[in-house]
Amino acid sequence: MPDNQKALKRYRIILKILSREGSFSSKYIHEACLNSGIEVAYRTIQKDLEDLRDDHTIFGRSLGIEKDEKVKKWFSTGIPKEIFATLELKDGEIDALLFYVKTINQYRDYPIFKDISQAMKKVIDSSNISHERKELFRLKNLLEPEIHPPIAGIEFIIDLLKAISAKKIIEVEYGRFGNKPKMHKVKPLLLKEDKLMWYLIGIR
Repeated sequence: MPDNQKALKRYRIILKILSREGSFSSKYIHEACLNSGIEVAYRTIQKDLEDLRDDHTIFGRSLGIEKDEKVKKWFSTGIPKEIFATLELKDGEIDALLFYVKTINQYRDYPIFKDISQAMKKVIDSSNISHERKELFRLKNLLEPEIHPPIAGIEFIIDLLKAISAKKIIEVEYGRFGNKPKMHKVKPLLLKEDKLMWYLIGIR
């Protein structure tokens, strides 16, 4: 089993302990791992606790983990319940994720694709996906969707999505083909893709 899979098993136990009320010593958490059948050094558990406290990229967020230096015990101010669901993916969910990762490659020339790839990597790395199946995520020739080349204005997609979410009225410059563009105030409702072109649907 790859080291990251072993780490996830330890993280799962550590987070379940710290999600309880009270504080817990590193020794207690180490013994809990040993009692769960995980052979791990005490120093490794100490480092796991430090990593979970300091490195917010492991699960993409802060888990509120702190250490009371006076009593040398660990506690959490609030581990999100949904974090436990993200640790364990079902086979069908892994297959769906693989299909999504491969089909999203059609937008690989879009400026935002780099951020999407990084976000997906965090999800994959912090999940229970086996080493063998992770290799499928890395293969480039597994599935080749139609490529969507970037078009003018594509850099505004995220701003438009934020405007739709916030129900904000925006001002856009628009004109039919051959006509001089004019400024319009629009309440955006939906971004729609059709034949490699993006259209904004809204209320004027």
